[in-house]
Amino acid sequence: MNRDPIAAINAMGFDLLQRVQGMAESDQNLFLSPAGVTLALALALNGAAGATHAAILDAMHLSGWEDAAVNEAMSGLQQELSGDLGVELAVANSLWGREGTPFRAAFLKVSRHYYDARIEALDFDAPDAAERINAWVNDQTRGRIEEVAPRQIDPETILFLINAIYFKGDWASPFDELATREQLFTLSDGSRVQTAMMRQDGEFAYGETPAYRAVKLPYSGERLSMIIVLPRRERTVDELVAFLGTDTWRAVLHEMYVMDGHVAIPRFCFSFASMLNEPLETMGMGVALEEGADFGPLHELPWPTYISQVRHKTFVEVNEAGTEAAAVTSIGIVAQSVVTMDRFSFVADRPFLFAIQDDATGSILFLGVLHDPLQTEAQAP
Repeated sequence: MNRDPIAAINAMGFDLLQRVQGMAESDQNLFLSPAGVTLALALALNGAAGATHAAILDAMHLSGWEDAAVNEAMSGLQQELSGDLGVELAVANSLWGREGTPFRAAFLKVSRHYYDARIEALDFDAPDAAERINAWVNDQTRGRIEEVAPRQIDPETILFLINAIYFKGDWASPFDELATREQLFTLSDGSRVQTAMMRQDGEFAYGETPAYRAVKLPYSGERLSMIIVLPRRERTVDELVAFLGTDTWRAVLHEMYVMDGHVAIPRFCFSFASMLNEPLETMGMGVALEEGADFGPLHELPWPTYISQVRHKTFVEVNEAGTEAAAVTSIGIVAQSVVTMDRFSFVADRPFLFAIQDDATGSILFLGVLHDPLQTEAQAP
């Protein structure tokens, strides 16, 4: 049984990334929020029972945990991320319920107490219902993700559980725009494109093994950082994604040492969208995603309910000044009737994995794969 909530969040993130990558088109940029998906699932967990409850815990890599422990851990993480971190970081949760649906008071109380969730009752049949939900999403992500609720809400949908995370941080050591210049970037298929590569020399945490090389770029405040893991030329980023897990991620961090070196990374900006039903089903959550799920603790309806969709949308921009990233996870619930060296040179001129993590807790807030720095939109099935 995993008793470390941060390790569970990270494990879920690597697991989910591997499965989304397996279902996405080849050479497609990917960007997920392990923390965001976990927080959204934790909200749903409090409304689940029986095999449905166990399946959600299993997908979260928290099998055997009691609800109280999960809620305390998630509440504690949100508090850790709400202090003065030297960057802008905001985590928000909301519940949007169909007006007139008899939701259980205990479920709403837990959502409000542990997750500080905004709770709204809406007439889902009204023309502006989706607009109101999406306005909240747009506001929480500073306009980077404009919508997650469909314009026409399914008449059987009774609830949306939504988590939003927004991050904006300047590099502790910004890249000089005058040093940025065009360079060839080799794509996974061997072809090459010209892209703007940012460069700087300095001291960075750096490590390497026969399988990969890694560098850490801290943000202002020195608490959050971006970690870039570049596979060796004889390996692919897909092999790297399949290789990484919580233990190997700890090894990546443990093998880093501060040393003088040169760093060159591409400037990039892209959005990503994916329906996570199928990946979560393969992670053991199938029973919660089909008719027969048990969400009795969530409502007092006489009909069974289940999760109809788990939508995940993200945005990331990396430039000379820093990084901006946002993620929204929406869960819709329907009712069935309703190294040793002196100097290194790190040039990320081919596909790589990258993560934004809170170094104090070790929680991975965002996790992605850059296949093509010129790709601006990506979508997985």
